[in-house]
Amino acid sequence: MEMSKHERHKTLIDAVCAVTTDQQTLAIARWWEMNPNGHAAGHLDHYLSGRGGTKPVDLQAVLREDFGVRDTVTKGILASLKQGQVSGKVPVPQSAYRDKDWQYALGGINIEWSATGPSGGPPYKAATVTARFKNQYRWHPKEARITQAVHQAAERLKTQGAQDFWMEGQGLVAIH
Repeated sequence: MEMSKHERHKTLIDAVCAVTTDQQTLAIARWWEMNPNGHAAGHLDHYLSGRGGTKPVDLQAVLREDFGVRDTVTKGILASLKQGQVSGKVPVPQSAYRDKDWQYALGGINIEWSATGPSGGPPYKAATVTARFKNQYRWHPKEARITQAVHQAAERLKTQGAQDFWMEGQGLVAIH
C-alpha cells in the first residue's frame, strides 16, 4: 500500500529529527518553514532565548494581514451582536489562518471582544469593537501531528534554557 503525502511528510520529518540535534532540528524547521524576518521566526527566537515574560503582538496587523483570521473574528462578533451580546469570545483555530507566518507565530487563539455603539452606548449597526487576546507560546509534544518530532525537540530544549512565554495583543475591529 502506498503512503499518502501526509504520511510521507511525517516520515521525512521524523527521519530528519532522528539524525539531528534538537537545536539543528529547530534550525532546519525555521529555515524550511519560516520567513527569516517574520513573526514566527521572531517568536521561535524569543522561545529559544529563554527570555520568557510577555511578547506584544500587533493584533491590528494580524487582522489586517490575515483575511482568514479577520473573517473568523468578524463573523463571530457579528453573530453575537445579532443576538444582543455586547462582549464575548471568538475562537480562532489554526485552520482559520491564511497567512502561514501568523499561523506559526500564534497558533490557535481566543479573541475576547467588547463592543460599543457610535455614541458609546449599546451596539447598533455600526459598532467599535475592542479585541484582545493573551495566549501562551508553547509546544505540544504529546499531540499526534505531522510535526510531533519537532515539537518534542523544542520541548526538550527547555533543559537548555528555552522558555514558554505569553503573547498578548489588542486592536480595534470596525463592524458596519
